[in-house]
Amino acid sequence: MPAALSPAPGALSSARTTTTVNFDTKAEIAPTAASTVARATGKATVTNRDFLDRFMVLLHRLILSGRLSRNGPSSDLYLRPNTLWLIVPSALENLARIHHVPSDAGVLEQMYTALRVAPEVEPADLRYLPRWIKVSSEAEPRSAVQIKTSGYLSDEEIAALGFHPEEVLIVAPLQAAGEAPP
Repeated sequence: MPAALSPAPGALSSARTTTTVNFDTKAEIAPTAASTVARATGKATVTNRDFLDRFMVLLHRLILSGRLSRNGPSSDLYLRPNTLWLIVPSALENLARIHHVPSDAGVLEQMYTALRVAPEVEPADLRYLPRWIKVSSEAEPRSAVQIKTSGYLSDEEIAALGFHPEEVLIVAPLQAAGEAPP
């Protein structure tokens, strides 16, 4: 298994820890109380905080290396001056495939959960991830996660990657996850 997602112990290993994150404050709640709090409050649980950090670094590396397609008619991601739109679930499935990780429902949910609590993701809210967007006026709506480039990509990295030529249109400003596009 690749080092980036190998058992360290990590989220994909058999040794698991659970952390609950409050989306309002992005604060972690003590792991011993995590399952009780998650059931009572509806907050997402994240398996192993280390997975979150490794996942965001891995995604960053794949973006910079060009392993995820970008700025084309049916790409995995679209870069605009202040925002990176990550098309899901296709980009997450490709990330899993590239690193020889099964893209089953459990692994994909861990990736979605990592995105929900990542400070770079907007909005960081369980109910509104992903959003429905159109990458051009004639394109079909696609589900995507909005990542702020500030603090995630440097100015040099942004310049090297290049921008999607058209403005990305948000079809529904805050579409609830799992709903069909309007």
